[in-house]
Amino acid sequence: MKFKTIIAALLLSYFGVNAQSSYEDALKSKEGKITVAYFENSPMAYSQVKNGPAGIEIDIISAFQGWLAKNKNIKLTIDYKPFSEFDEMLKAVQSGENNLVGAGSITITKERKDRLKFSAPYLKNNSVLITSGKVKTIRNEEDFNEVFNGLKGVAVEGSLHEDYIKSLTKEYGVELQVTYLENTAAVLSYLKDGQADFAFLDVLSFWTFMKDSKAFFKIQKFVDTEDEFFGYTFSPESDWDRAFNEFFEIGFGFTSTKEYRKILEKHLGYEIIEKVEMD
Repeated sequence: MKFKTIIAALLLSYFGVNAQSSYEDALKSKEGKITVAYFENSPMAYSQVKNGPAGIEIDIISAFQGWLAKNKNIKLTIDYKPFSEFDEMLKAVQSGENNLVGAGSITITKERKDRLKFSAPYLKNNSVLITSGKVKTIRNEEDFNEVFNGLKGVAVEGSLHEDYIKSLTKEYGVELQVTYLENTAAVLSYLKDGQADFAFLDVLSFWTFMKDSKAFFKIQKFVDTEDEFFGYTFSPESDWDRAFNEFFEIGFGFTSTKEYRKILEKHLGYEIIEKVEMD
């Protein structure tokens, strides 16, 4: 695992060579370059066979690129580096170059803010507890203890969902058999193949999953989580958070624009947009 982190950091450092790495440099030279390290997680950010990466976060970064050109007269070049493991992406950004930007449904948390910089939020999220249809619907704590004791679960390693599962074990005193996997696709595969009975998922990931699946899965609404917010992330030494924050917050903010709404409508259905768009 450590070896992969070192390799990832070296690869990302390579992308930053010969570039104006800081936002301050870009303001002076009117040219800049960033490398976006993104975690593969549709519909947020994902690779395509042709035409490069796609997703909500990729389109927002393209809008940021246009805003820089129009308002700062900066020509921004963007490289993209996909990651299949969430934790490895965060580690690479934390230890990487000044011009690295992390993307891929990254929840802003106090613990992460102690080691990374974040942009202003651009999307709301809610983590939901998913079970197969055969699992009884939980109505109260007694149901939970009866039904969940001994069930098999899955979560993305290093994600907030791992923390949620550990808190369930502590709060209800149940024994859960949990497998930690490298990405959301692996979690969904375990669920579809019947290798797991439950998982925490971002509500957007669950929406995407059910849109393409006829299998019976449901949200256990008894287990509730607080609203979360997604943001782009940067190394502690980076100053690109300044540019992103101005883009998101100037005036009424980017998330109040028609362009923002069009991005959401491009990737999401009406039934989910109102749950995740910023107020």
